[in-house]
This record gives sequence, C-alpha cells and structure tokens, in this order.
Amino acid sequence: EVDIRKIANLICPTSSQEREPFWCDSARLVIESLIAYVLEATPAYQHHFGTVLKLFENWDKQKYDRLFKELKLIDPDSYAVKKYMMYKNLFDVYTTCACVKQFAAQALNGFTGKEIGRVLHSRSDFKLKEIGSVKTAFFINVSDTDRSQDRIVNLFYSQAIQQLINAADKNQDCKLKVPTRIVFDDFAAGTYIPDFDQIISVIRSREISVSIILQSLSQLEGLYGHSKAMTIVNCCDHMIYLGGTDVETADYIARKMNIRPHNVLNMGLDFCCLFERGNPNGPKIVEKTCIDEILKELERNNNEKNKGTCKKQL
Repeated sequence: EVDIRKIANLICPTSSQEREPFWCDSARLVIESLIAYVLEATPAYQHHFGTVLKLFENWDKQKYDRLFKELKLIDPDSYAVKKYMMYKNLFDVYTTCACVKQFAAQALNGFTGKEIGRVLHSRSDFKLKEIGSVKTAFFINVSDTDRSQDRIVNLFYSQAIQQLINAADKNQDCKLKVPTRIVFDDFAAGTYIPDFDQIISVIRSREISVSIILQSLSQLEGLYGHSKAMTIVNCCDHMIYLGGTDVETADYIARKMNIRPHNVLNMGLDFCCLFERGNPNGPKIVEKTCIDEILKELERNNNEKNKGTCKKQL
C-alpha cells in the first residue's frame, strides 16, 4: 500500500503552488485504485502499467462498479476497493468526473506509446534489489533535450533507491552485500526525487552512495529549494568544483576555500577545487589531470576508514 501511494504520488504529484489541488488529489486517488486493482485482481504476468492503462481506458461507472464489487466479494478488506469508494461519487457529476478523468489521463500519458510499451507494458524478470546482492552495472540513457520522459525516469530512480534500502534493511547488519554507487550525471536537468534530501542523509549506513554532477548550485536550488539543496550538498563527503561562471556557486566555494570569490571565478581551466570531509589539510586546488589518482586515493582512504569503523563496532 505504501509503494502504491508513492508511485501514484510520483505519477500525479500535487504542487505546493497548485491553486486547486482537488483535481490532482482526485486523479491520484483514481490511479491508486487502478494500480491496486491490477495487483489484487489480475495474475502476476499482468502486473505492469499496460494493464493499468487498459483498465483506465474502460472508464465507466457501471464497469467500475461491477469490477470493484466483485473484488470486494473476494476480499472485503481490499485496498483497491477502499480507494475506489473515496471517489465513486464523482461519477454522479459529469463535469467533475470529466475533469478528474482528464487530469488522470494527463498523468498517465507518459506511459503510452510503443517505445515505452516495450519496457513498461510487460513484466520483467529483472529485480532492482538484485543490484545490491550481485555485482551489476546498470545504465540509463536519458535525452538531455527531451524532458517528456522525466516523470518516468524519476519514478525509476525513486523505486530503485527504495528497493535498495528495503533490501539492505532485510539483512542482519542492515547493509547491502555489494556496496552500490549511483551516479547522477547532469542531476538537475529534470531529475526530481521526492524527499531526496532525507534519503541521502540515511543511505550511507546501508552501503549506498551517490555521486551528483551539477553545473551549478542554483540548478539544485531551482528543483529542491535553498534549504533542501544545502542539505543535499552538506551530506556529500567529497566535492570537486571544476569551475564555472555562476556567481552564487563561486561565492559558496570561496567561503569553503577561505579565499575571495574573484579568485574562484578566475581559476585556471586546468585546475579544480577539491574538498574532503575530515581531511586535516583542508580543501585544496589541484590540477584536473591528477583527479583520477586523487579519487582513487580518497576511495582507498574511505575504505580503510570503513574497515576501522567495523572493527571498532565489533
């Protein structure tokens, strides 16, 4: 039930700036009931979004009444039925029902089409939680100019992280068997993961780490707001600043480096700023050609620290 609510919220989010949240909230109820119905009343091989779309295409009060009534007879405590009863009365007012249907259709529109259908309209044997138990390299290619599929990609990110957290929590030490690193390239270009500021604060203990690549801090603030963006940045142990023209980012880096913003903005193209939490030598400016060696050294030091911490705990 929690997963259903999370998925429906990602598909049909209600913005804090929405003047009339009733329509999005009602459309989300519809999507929750449809997803729940597919999971409760259809065989396992039909548990995919193709079945959800077919159910939505049969939008009709009489059909829905019959389907959910039959499900209630089989399971009186059905979650799908409970959700359906919350919006059932909408069918009695044509204009309201049509508006809610349109909002739900708009939210589900990204899951239509042949290309998406090859991925989401069939059940896959691949399980996200396996990434944390078997050495796996998983790549997602996303267009940097077409933002029409962002909602689906964000849904995948959210579910992948949640599945890894759940898999880690089931282990005795609450850690993944295989440490997992997620690399978010061009993170601020349409990538919005709900509650990411809270997630990044707790995943480290589960052997899950993320690398966030940004053009500037203002991009991150544009998506998450200032306070959440700073929380995300502050949860990162390492930071590499390759240079840029954003004044706010330069001012932030200058304060961390204890130098003037002017020097950051005019830093040579062959140099970058490197920060490591807990390094007694503090931040430093290094040549970009040395980054690979420095990162390998930082990784070795980080592994040694983790081993030392495990020994202390034992």
